[in-house]
Amino acid sequence: MPTILGLDTASIADPKPADWRKVAAAGYRFALHRATWGAYRDPEYAREAPAARAAGLTVGGYCLIRWTEPMTPQLEAVRALCAEVEPADLAPVVDVEWGKGGRKATRLSAQACVDRVLAVCEAVEDELGCTAGIYTSRQQWVGAGLPAVPDLARRWLWLASHEAGPAPEPPGWDLGSLWVEQVAYNVKGAPGVKGLIDRDEYRICQRG
Repeated sequence: MPTILGLDTASIADPKPADWRKVAAAGYRFALHRATWGAYRDPEYAREAPAARAAGLTVGGYCLIRWTEPMTPQLEAVRALCAEVEPADLAPVVDVEWGKGGRKATRLSAQACVDRVLAVCEAVEDELGCTAGIYTSRQQWVGAGLPAVPDLARRWLWLASHEAGPAPEPPGWDLGSLWVEQVAYNVKGAPGVKGLIDRDEYRICQRG
């Protein structure tokens, strides 16, 4: 199964400015950065994405939904990110995960959460004309009581895997195409990077 190694991080992990040429020399080929947290634009994306591109890595940004905050400013932040995406970049990804207390703590219905995910995906796709990605895990999705949604499952999946062994996909996805799996979570650094990162593999696979 062909795989391409990458990493992801955010300013919350307190990474220092990276030496992306060392990252590339170590075999990493893509870098995913948190670009928005609700309406907040993560400064690490603006700082690190151009440097990663210059070192030859493919760059992507992910958008973490703040479930209980108004969606209009969050969508404005996503559209502003899209204006900075370059042709060789990965399409932005919608981060679907929950804080303490899970979905119940948000007091939103499962359908209301699905609607927010769809809104961010559609904002990306309206701006860029390409398919958005979704970051989640089966545990996050099923634990929140979210159903299988065919309209979401046609988006490419960045599969969170916080435990050893292959991660099961959330309901509705068919992993017979291109996808990304997080294979190591909160590990300390990489060549050229200080602070916590996650390691990821971009896979071309046929499951089933």
